[in-house]
Amino acid sequence: MEKVNFKEEYKGIKKWIEQKNIDLIMKRVSNLNGIEDILGKDREGYVPHGSFFFYVLPHLLGKYLDNDSDKTITQKAIEFRKKYLHNIIMKIAPNDLHGKELIKEKESPLPKNKPIIFTANHGFMEDATSTYIISGDHAYYCFGSIPQMFNTSYGLSLELIGCIAINRKNTESRRGLVDKASKVLELGGNIIMFPEATHNRTANKLVIDYWPGIFRIAKKTGAVVVPITHLLVDDKIYSSRLPYIDFSKYNLEEEKEALEELKTVICTELYSLMDKYAHTTREELMLDAIQKSKGIEEKEIIQLAEKEKLSKEQIINSLITSEEVYEKIIRDKEDYLGKYYDFETERLATYHPKEVADMYEVWEPIINACNVPKEENEILKMIPKNYQRRY
Repeated sequence: MEKVNFKEEYKGIKKWIEQKNIDLIMKRVSNLNGIEDILGKDREGYVPHGSFFFYVLPHLLGKYLDNDSDKTITQKAIEFRKKYLHNIIMKIAPNDLHGKELIKEKESPLPKNKPIIFTANHGFMEDATSTYIISGDHAYYCFGSIPQMFNTSYGLSLELIGCIAINRKNTESRRGLVDKASKVLELGGNIIMFPEATHNRTANKLVIDYWPGIFRIAKKTGAVVVPITHLLVDDKIYSSRLPYIDFSKYNLEEEKEALEELKTVICTELYSLMDKYAHTTREELMLDAIQKSKGIEEKEIIQLAEKEKLSKEQIINSLITSEEVYEKIIRDKEDYLGKYYDFETERLATYHPKEVADMYEVWEPIINACNVPKEENEILKMIPKNYQRRY
């Protein structure tokens, strides 16, 4: 009698069930280019298997990716969340700060009888929760990390709070954001947006360029924008809710000027917080990376600089590169989020004006003409790994 390999049989059944689930998701969920949009890609570019939530949440929350705002946004849902769930969320939200303390530096009054777009700088893992807490009012999240939404408990939190989901890899979904967000505001709700669209990983910019959707939504609905600024120092989050900005003073052709005002307000407060509580510079970022990844303290670097008769900066640059610092940031993020996070999407999510040349666009004809495999292409190797290309 032939011995049954139950382990292999179990793997086969599991694979069959997963494929059936994938087939159902692709039929039921709108605005997907492929199942990798939901599962994401890890740092090596591989698509992982779905988590336990993968068999539940896409079927429960998939409707939020539909472009038809009537299917995803209702006045009853907004009123129910605002009246009954907001206070519960405010009580449990501090538990999602992972032991960090939120310190409210400023809390400017909120406008009365006006729909609000709360917007904050995007720089660390707990900034979404911090934004909700200091906003002081219920607001729907504009959420674009689809693998997190459908594979982790984040999805359950978003169902509780309310969300406007967007698949950043899908053109139609990106276009649908304006209508869905506008409907929430027109029905008396508020929204939270991060117009940077991805965490700021640069060492020399307080914020990165804003996607213009926030301006267009405000103009369409008459909503005001409440800027929020966060600074994370060790285990403390310093947060400020600033006076609101009314974009009605700008016409549609003054989009850049409006976004620049918003950026200036947030950057000014962020610089003020940094001046008061920290001095985060590129050098400190690299020193922190050297200490954590190589165990070398700053005093040892100074001693080495004196011994070698080199500057401190030269020693730092010899010990670690900007690329390695970037790798450390990404690894920290991966450790926190697990595998259900689309690193490829995050690298490509930064806004890049159409009139400005893109590094890939400049080199693409030459890269293609080389007819050399990507892993051997010397031009591609010259483009930094952390270069963020627009969609």
